[in-house]
Amino acid sequence: MRPVHGTASIPVTALLLAVSVLAGCGGARFEYQASGNEYTLESVRRVTAEVAEPEFKGRPTSDAESLRHDQLVDLRAKGGEAERLATLLTDSFPGESRSVPYFAEEATVDDHPAWIVMEVWGSAEGELENTRMWVFDRDTGQVLLATSSR
Repeated sequence: MRPVHGTASIPVTALLLAVSVLAGCGGARFEYQASGNEYTLESVRRVTAEVAEPEFKGRPTSDAESLRHDQLVDLRAKGGEAERLATLLTDSFPGESRSVPYFAEEATVDDHPAWIVMEVWGSAEGELENTRMWVFDRDTGQVLLATSSR
């Protein structure tokens, strides 16, 4: 029995289209890097300029709570140190926060094992339009540095 031309490819094409649409619906993923880079408190500030902005920057601040939840779930799913960071962010900052983390890097900052965390935030009735960088000591969870930019 010979296949009819073109009919076998229709289900395959439909399946590939469905998979690509579903993959796009998942939204942005939390980017976590275990780089081992070494910074000083001064040089770590350049990380802000080097990290790509998240696709949800510019969304209404009212979306922050659900976006934050999704980002922290994704970070926690990475396991290990990423899971520890997700716990720190969940325990240290209120869930109704107007900020959404999207990037973290394991590094050393001024000889401290650290996490560098980037997030976007906005005013209560505004958009997620500002960027903030946190540097946390990985051993104690203490904030070593916090900077904000527009």
